[in-house]
Amino acid sequence: MVCDLEGHGNAALEITALLSRRCIFYLNTPVAFSLPQRVLHWLTAGLVFFNLLLPDGMEEWNRSIERTGSATADQVGSANIHAYVGITILVLVFFRLVLRFVQGAPPSSPLEPTLFKVLAKIALVLLYGLLTAMPVTGMAAY
Repeated sequence: MVCDLEGHGNAALEITALLSRRCIFYLNTPVAFSLPQRVLHWLTAGLVFFNLLLPDGMEEWNRSIERTGSATADQVGSANIHAYVGITILVLVFFRLVLRFVQGAPPSSPLEPTLFKVLAKIALVLLYGLLTAMPVTGMAAY
């Protein structure tokens, strides 16, 4: 379906001139992220901040293991919380990727420069790579 801006005044003609051939929208393209995608996004962000801001349990456990070869029950419990949050992040990222492939993502603005679109895709791949690699390397170290 091509944009139909006729009869909307001079502003519509200016927009049509700006967009030219790039003003094609597909019927199956979402206009916003779905509610499950947004919920998974904020759950993931919250858990990432939790593990970044409160890594003390894992650090105490690691120091204790290096010094004495053993850890207290509290240290093990704190380290386990950090590890379980990391595993939860990995699972949430998996579901986020599945939803992204199934439901799609809103398109970027047709007026956005191509360089920004490419940089956004690179940043997305790097972000998902880090969100996957951090829990995996954490599990390998634990």
